[in-house]
Amino acid sequence: MKLIRTFLLILLCVTFGQVAMAQQSNMQTSPKPKPKPVKMQPQNSSKPTKAAATTNTNTNAIKAETTPVTEATPAAAPTPAPTSGKISQIQEALRAKGYDPGPTDNVLGAKTRTALTQFQKDNNLPVGNLNVETMRALGVN
Repeated sequence: MKLIRTFLLILLCVTFGQVAMAQQSNMQTSPKPKPKPVKMQPQNSSKPTKAAATTNTNTNAIKAETTPVTEATPAAAPTPAPTSGKISQIQEALRAKGYDPGPTDNVLGAKTRTALTQFQKDNNLPVGNLNVETMRALGVN
């Protein structure tokens, strides 16, 4: 009888030991749960997300803090790309007004751009682009 009890006790311990070992190995080898996929919004979305709205607000605040205050210049109406011969007319008009655009070669090169920029500054026009206002001031239609 004692032998049977001992045997049953050993069998019981072995069984519980195996169960405990199996649980431990399952914990160690079970794969980690996969992270949930994040839905990406297209950048040109007309509906900003809450996170995007926060980011935009923060970005605008930073821009507002770091952007120096300058005089507002009137918005210039954009001009279509100059057609063949227009650049030559612009170069001639700049020359007639006392600016040196370089040779009249129908090329909007560095000298022509420099002369154009100086003309725009001197006449309080929007600087940097060839626009309708500048062409009117030069007399080029």
